[in-house]
Amino acid sequence: MRSLFAALFLLSASVAPAVPALAQDNTTIVNEADTPALTPTPQPAATPQAQTGTIADDPAASQVIAESGKALIVLFVLAAILESALAWFFNLPVVAGLFNGRNFKPIISCGLALAVTYGFQSVLLIGLFANYGYDTAGADAQFLCRLIESLVLAGGSAGVNRLLRNLGIRPIDPIAESNPTPQPLDAWISVTHRRSGTKGPVDVEIGTTAADGTVVWAIAGQVRGGSPLSGFASWLLRDRSRFPGSGGYVVTPGVPIQVRLAWTKSDGTVLLSPAWGPYALADRAIVDIDLTL
Repeated sequence: MRSLFAALFLLSASVAPAVPALAQDNTTIVNEADTPALTPTPQPAATPQAQTGTIADDPAASQVIAESGKALIVLFVLAAILESALAWFFNLPVVAGLFNGRNFKPIISCGLALAVTYGFQSVLLIGLFANYGYDTAGADAQFLCRLIESLVLAGGSAGVNRLLRNLGIRPIDPIAESNPTPQPLDAWISVTHRRSGTKGPVDVEIGTTAADGTVVWAIAGQVRGGSPLSGFASWLLRDRSRFPGSGGYVVTPGVPIQVRLAWTKSDGTVLLSPAWGPYALADRAIVDIDLTL
């Protein structure tokens, strides 16, 4: 955009009236004492030379830039519509509780985007690539254009925003671009439960040392699932043997903690797993704990 404004400025400057220099007025200078004064013959104003090599002087290039801007706006609107249409589905309790949203959402989003681009026979990127000199007449080229359009739409409004930032149209937001990490003065832990005879919910307990030296245990959550998932299932589904289900449980860095599992049998007997710790975590640490009970 800045280059376009600069080109328009140069074009406006080039069409401004040129002021003829004294040495270039083609008027013959003679001795006034010897020869009567001659009336200068009017000369046509010099035609300013057109600036070359700028976008403003190339109507075709300006048209391509305008079409590109329209295509980005259309992509942003369509991505926002698809994102809103899928929000209710991803927020359903059965979907949120069963699937790993980080891996499941892109698959569904891409599938819906493909259905939209092919169902409506979109030519948005086909025309855009053609404007940039690509041959988009063949079926393979049209397939690639629609596939790229589907991937952009599947990225949602955030993906289009990232595209605009990469083009320099919008400023880069470092917070939005960063991956989820613990905040300063926080640390994350997660606990994976490997069952060995236990059934039903198992409590995840975190212990801290009191002033008198005793360990105070508090329940942080529960694990209700069976054995930990592996392979493709661990990639697609939410692991119910893990606490928390996604992300991490926030603890205070620098404070020694212990972690254990507790299971209460039907007769009231409490079984405990071996405790992890005591360990003090560093600031913004992420620790995955594996316990068997």
